[in-house]
Amino acid sequence: MVEEPKKDLAIPRHREIPGGAANILADGIESIIKACKSTADFIRNKVDKVLELGATGYPIGIRENILARVAGVLDWTIKKSRKMRLLEKVSFENLPPLIEGNVNREGNIRLQCEIVDTLDSSITVELPLQEELGQIAKRTFDMGVPPEKLIKFLEDDQILDLLIEGVLNAEHSRFRAHNLSSLIYSSLQSVQKKLRVYADKQKKLPVEGEVEEKIRRNLAYLKRTFDPNDIKYTITNTTRILQERYPDYDIVTWLKENMHLLIEIISGVSKEERHKADEDRSEVSHMSRIVNEVYEERGKTQPEQFVRLNISRFFGLKESAGTAYLNKMLKNEGIDNRPFLYLDIDNLKEYFEESLTRLSDRDLGVNQLRNILISETRRFATLNGSNTDVLVARKGIKEYFIAAFEDTGDMLSMIDTMIKQTCPVISSHVDVVDVLANPKETPPEIMENYSTWFEPDGSLVRGTRGPYYKYLRKIFGLPEDEKFERVKERVETMLGNVNSYIDGIIGDLGMPDILIEHIRNTNDYAQLVKIACESKLEDEKFLARLKIELAILIYSCTGTPRWVFRDHEAKGVKASLEKAKGGIRIEEHSPLREIEFIDCTDGTVEMIDEGETTRTTTMGEQRKVKLIPAQFAKIPCWLLPANNGDDEEETDDDDYIGIKSLRSLVTKLLHREKTRARDVTDILRMTIVVDSVEDLIRVQKELESNYISFGRSLKRENRYGKFVRVKTYNTAKNASKSDEYRALRYVVDVPIKDTSDSVDYFAPIEIRVLMTEDLLKERSKYHPASHRKYELNRLRKVFRRLAPWEIFRRFYKETEPDEDDVFERKELVLKDQRDFGQLAIPANWPQNL
Repeated sequence: MVEEPKKDLAIPRHREIPGGAANILADGIESIIKACKSTADFIRNKVDKVLELGATGYPIGIRENILARVAGVLDWTIKKSRKMRLLEKVSFENLPPLIEGNVNREGNIRLQCEIVDTLDSSITVELPLQEELGQIAKRTFDMGVPPEKLIKFLEDDQILDLLIEGVLNAEHSRFRAHNLSSLIYSSLQSVQKKLRVYADKQKKLPVEGEVEEKIRRNLAYLKRTFDPNDIKYTITNTTRILQERYPDYDIVTWLKENMHLLIEIISGVSKEERHKADEDRSEVSHMSRIVNEVYEERGKTQPEQFVRLNISRFFGLKESAGTAYLNKMLKNEGIDNRPFLYLDIDNLKEYFEESLTRLSDRDLGVNQLRNILISETRRFATLNGSNTDVLVARKGIKEYFIAAFEDTGDMLSMIDTMIKQTCPVISSHVDVVDVLANPKETPPEIMENYSTWFEPDGSLVRGTRGPYYKYLRKIFGLPEDEKFERVKERVETMLGNVNSYIDGIIGDLGMPDILIEHIRNTNDYAQLVKIACESKLEDEKFLARLKIELAILIYSCTGTPRWVFRDHEAKGVKASLEKAKGGIRIEEHSPLREIEFIDCTDGTVEMIDEGETTRTTTMGEQRKVKLIPAQFAKIPCWLLPANNGDDEEETDDDDYIGIKSLRSLVTKLLHREKTRARDVTDILRMTIVVDSVEDLIRVQKELESNYISFGRSLKRENRYGKFVRVKTYNTAKNASKSDEYRALRYVVDVPIKDTSDSVDYFAPIEIRVLMTEDLLKERSKYHPASHRKYELNRLRKVFRRLAPWEIFRRFYKETEPDEDDVFERKELVLKDQRDFGQLAIPANWPQNL
């Protein structure tokens, strides 16, 4: 039997036109355009003469009347032409709706057309993605479109195809004409350009082989480095450069056939990731990030609208239970088969802490924002109260509050109570976003202090009750009865701690000192303010400001309840974990486990089998990790000692609750930038180590069942991938961590009990679970997942804030462009010890960084 030839599955093409014929047609169109322009100029001159006569020989207003009628016809014609052109490209019926309901169907289609028309414009092709989508987001915010609906719309395959098509067709996109003649000319010119491009393409080679491989690497590099805010390093400019670099190849056709690569760049995530439900996503798309940022910025002036548009994240009217477990509970309560108001406590807490509180400023406090949250939630409940009298609140996976109310006021009162308990108003301390921002500009707060504290002659306003003294008491929370000299001494100690912090980072990185002697020795707060405002030297002004801002930041860390009660909470958490049924059990009579391994300089790690004699190797060094034998819910496991298992340090046989150091806490705040001291949840941490995938999954299931399902989960992160069914939740991507780092990470609230064994309050702790082989990679000096490499990457990022390029250019160098970067960018990076040459490289410095 003869096999039939396979059909060509490629997109069918129109009948081929010879390149020469296309050029002849283009020449003909060019002649038509010239003739039209000449005719239009002649008619315009004649009309102008008639209108000039009309201004004196005809009734007043005839010119305006004629122009108005002509404008009306042109407006109708342009709108019709746009609609016809748009409907050729996009199926609006298949786009996600922006405005729900049959009543609003016409308004929904009109808004969709408006957005598509904007995205299809040849003007917006040249804009950064942030600016292009930002303008749309501002419009939809004002029109009351929830952010998740706009994100879903922008992530639709049709819209992304349209965005990329606009980029690839930028050379012959139609201009947004303001009158009929311009529209005709632009349309003719567009056809002419298309014919020229078509004729030129007939002479070009198909993209394949080495050229195709190189272009794929170029696009992969652009995806890794793509910044939606950048106006220079865009997909449009990438396309132009590729066409210039390979003039003999048909680049545009290849890009159209591989549009999925460009779509992944512009969206920031793969197609599979885009089509996942929000809770299943491991990465945030560029669309999601842009829309949420614009909505938050808009929300600062319209907080009620912001809450209204986000309320569906935690509150809504449901017609059915959706899950068998909840349906069973509703049936037990005798209120099944009835619609109900659904309040998600976990999502409410996340929304309040992660989004709403970021709107706060001097004029809009967190307490006001919570009142707006309560007011808008009551408004929604009242509007939907006629549909139901049942309230269901979920906390965790299987913990529900279910009640039917006879009086609407009682339901509203219960909702108020739940919101107040879930969203406590706590002092935000220092917002790290503003620390050391704009290196060349002295912050207005410091300038204001300078003008208030000092006389015109430069002397400090005298008197222990003066503005300087009052400020110190306020900012550092010092008691009223403390003598002024004692107050100054305490502040000097804090400023001295700043010197120590900076010295520690410099020492670990092996960098030269950034503190000039004059600033290092100045530990008087008022004098630093004076230097920051008066000095003519940029580095001196910045360093004075650096000591001021770091002193306040360090103080804010030491003032948080989590830090103050860290030792007490560590003991309480340990006791709670060990008393719990199915909790931690230390194998008291078993010795510490010592795992030896070869830490190879090529980045590999080789475990030495137990009982094996010492191995001799030139590939690296032999190292050791100690672990505490234990059980978790009767599952054999190991606990990492509080000193992280380092062989050089003393190890307690049962001390496994680690406490973050003050230096590490400050570094984390400077590294993450948007984190506040009160938001740090890993001051207490512990690590569970297992030997097999089976034990990893058993521990994971136990944690999910008994520690997370009771609403105590604050964060979850799965770095193992698909074989462990854990959804990453409320965790930002950490660029300093290697992609090869593997662990399960939970941040959970653990009950702290009082002397009567009743729960006093809850304290957060980070619990990591990882396999032995991954622990050894983390303890390595050279493996990409090494904790030491992570620390150095983090310190280098922090050092860039402490010594910014604008002030300390001597610490920076330009790198050679990456061979896969079409823009051939030279990146500014920190120098290291090798570049200074005056110091030996520290022993703990990874050689292959």
